[in-house]
Amino acid sequence: MNTDRSWRPIIFVEEPPEERDAARHLMLHILMLDSHESSFRDAVRLLEHVETLLSKADSARDDVLTISSWGTIAANHASITIANFRDTISAIASAAGQCASLKDRIDMKSLGLMVERLATAFPNHKESRDGFAHSADKMFSPEKIAKNQGEHETFFHNHLEGRRLSYMIDGKIATLDLTEESLSMLTSIKDDVYEAFRKVSVR
Repeated sequence: MNTDRSWRPIIFVEEPPEERDAARHLMLHILMLDSHESSFRDAVRLLEHVETLLSKADSARDDVLTISSWGTIAANHASITIANFRDTISAIASAAGQCASLKDRIDMKSLGLMVERLATAFPNHKESRDGFAHSADKMFSPEKIAKNQGEHETFFHNHLEGRRLSYMIDGKIATLDLTEESLSMLTSIKDDVYEAFRKVSVR
């Protein structure tokens, strides 16, 4: 496990020419993984700020609703970010496999486990993303609402309570937590993805 949390690999291949583009593509995704982690961190920080504002807000309903909506926006953005983070790990593993001259020194086994590790840390990440990205479809008709509500007494959608975002999908409740613990898990996964490239990084 990587203990240097500020370290990020730099991948560069000059020869053979056919690997040059693959290495550039790999480096792009490595940078994007950092960006997705930062986006999730920003969402957590914004929720913290929203909580502070709500604790000091005027009791006027409009003020409270407006401030609360900022938290929901942050949470929805985080649900998309986790899905992008997952897809970027897959893209990193795919691009790494195309760099034949580096492949033997890349910890491909560790990379292969990272998507599974993300799914364990965020078990409802796909459902949360789909709940937000396809929200209109989930409520398109009374039949679809009933399908998503399942056996639950009432239907709710895109519900943020504290640091937990919840959706009803196919009769189940999918949740995503936006906490310091969640952020730490995401950062740990990112750092361990980077660690897989320790032996091939140019610095």
